Amino acid sequence: MTATETTETRHSICDLCKGHIAITVVVGKQKWHDVDWKHVNAKPITAHRATPELRFVIDATCPSCDFPEISYAPAREEFVCSRCRHTQETRPAA
Repeated sequence: MTATETTETRHSICDLCKGHIAITVVVGKQKWHDVDWKHVNAKPITAHRATPELRFVIDATCPSCDFPEISYAPAREEFVCSRCRHTQETRPAA
């Protein structure tokens, strides 16, 4: 990556170990489906591939960072932003 390249990162929770995971791409050079999720901060106790939790994207804006989509994580019964990690129990405004 050069100094003029920009990156974008998305965050999730690993469906297998519930640890924090992230995925980062170089804008214009990589596509999301070509990059693997990685565990953040700590390695899992049992080695496994990071697998993001199931989330449904809805048409609503994150109240924290104004990202134009937010997801619902049914296993946690929370709405969560994959950009800034904001969570809340009620559906944000569209």
